[in-house]
Amino acid sequence: MLIHIADRVARARPLLATDKMLATVLLLSPNLPRKGSATCPARLSSSLLAYYFDYARYLEKPDLPNSEVEELLLFVREKEVKTTLSETAKEQARGLFPLNIIIHETRGISYSKWLSDYTFSKAGGDKGKYDRYSQRQSDFIRRFIEKITGYQVHFEEIKKGTSSDVICTVFETINTTGTRLTVFDLLVARCFPHKVNLRDMLEAACDRPFVKLFEPKGEGIAPIALPRIIALKEKQTARRGDILELSPQVFKQHWTFAVDALEVALEILHTRYGCFGERLIPLVDMISPLEVIISSNKFRSTDNRRRMLDRWY
Repeated sequence: MLIHIADRVARARPLLATDKMLATVLLLSPNLPRKGSATCPARLSSSLLAYYFDYARYLEKPDLPNSEVEELLLFVREKEVKTTLSETAKEQARGLFPLNIIIHETRGISYSKWLSDYTFSKAGGDKGKYDRYSQRQSDFIRRFIEKITGYQVHFEEIKKGTSSDVICTVFETINTTGTRLTVFDLLVARCFPHKVNLRDMLEAACDRPFVKLFEPKGEGIAPIALPRIIALKEKQTARRGDILELSPQVFKQHWTFAVDALEVALEILHTRYGCFGERLIPLVDMISPLEVIISSNKFRSTDNRRRMLDRWY
C-alpha cells in the first residue's frame, strides 16, 4: 500500500477515491492523531480523530465520480465521537459508516452487519426501498470494501544472516517506483540503536559553508561522500558492502575527519576548478578520492603536488 501510494505521488498521478479510503483504513488507525496528513489538518492534529464514510449521502447518489466520492471521507474529533457517535445506533442514525470496522470488529459488529442493519432501518418496511438499498449496499461492498479486504501486500523476507550488500540490492530492486532507499538510509537505521544519530550529524555537516553551497538540502553529495571517506580511511575501499559493514563506532570516530575533508575538497572544487554547484562537478564519484588525497598526511600542498592534482582532475 505504501509503495502503491508513493508510486502515484512520484509519478504525479492523482490518488483515486478507493486509494484514499484504503490508505485511511490501513495507515490512519481510528482514534489516533496523524499530524500533517492530508486527511487531518495541522490545526487539528493535537486532537484524537476517528474516520468515517458518509454512507447516507452515498446511498442517495451511488454513481458519484471518484472526485466527489472523496468528499464523503470524513474525520471526527474524539470529543464529538464520545458524545454523538459512541454507539452503533448513533452512527447509523447519522449514516456515518466507521472505517475501522472494515478491518477490526469494534463493539462486536462487522461491516456487513452494520450495513445490513442500516439498509433495513433506512428502508422503513418498504420492500422497494429495501431492494434498492440492498443492491447499492452490494455495489458499495464490491466497489470499495472488497478492494480493501482483498488487497494483496507483497513482501520480501530477509533473514537475519543476510549480508548488508544483498539487503541493499533487494531494496534498490523492489523500491524503484517510490523514494529510493540509499546506503546512507540503511546506515542511519543501523547506527541509531547505538546512539549514533547520523541524520542529525549530516544536518550539522551541511551547515559548513562549502558543504552548504553544494548541498543545501543534504540529499546529494554529502550522504554519499561522507560514508565513502570513512570507509576509505578505515578499510582503503569504498564498495557498498564494505561501507555497510562499518560499525557505528567507526562512524562516530571518523565523522569529524570526513566532514573536514569534504569541506576542504569542495572548497578546492569551487575556488580552483570553478565548480559553482553540484551540476558543474564532472563526476560526483571523484569527490571521495579527492577528499582522501588532500587530507592524507602524505599530501603536501606544494606547487608540484597541486599540478599533479590538476592533472588527475
